[in-house]
Amino acid sequence: MAALMERGIPCDRMTGTYSHYAREYCQGAYCYHPKASPFRHFAEWPAKGYRAVDFPKTELLVDRVVSIPLGTLYRTEDADVIAEAIQEVHGELMG
Repeated sequence: MAALMERGIPCDRMTGTYSHYAREYCQGAYCYHPKASPFRHFAEWPAKGYRAVDFPKTELLVDRVVSIPLGTLYRTEDADVIAEAIQEVHGELMG
């Protein structure tokens, strides 16, 4: 991930590439208003089932996710640049 970022390929964690329990609203035990929070009834926070330690396999997988940026605004040339960077990094890693 770091090697791709150094090449200008934004591939850090983004929505959809990490678990809900790691999201700010969950870590902060709130949503739009404290009275509307689905977490307001928990005495201790983060409560069991909302902690990273409760999901060791998920944490192992999430730490290995690399989100490759591609979307409707990207051109074919953009995809080529991203693909070349991935191939370069893969080559470096495989030595």
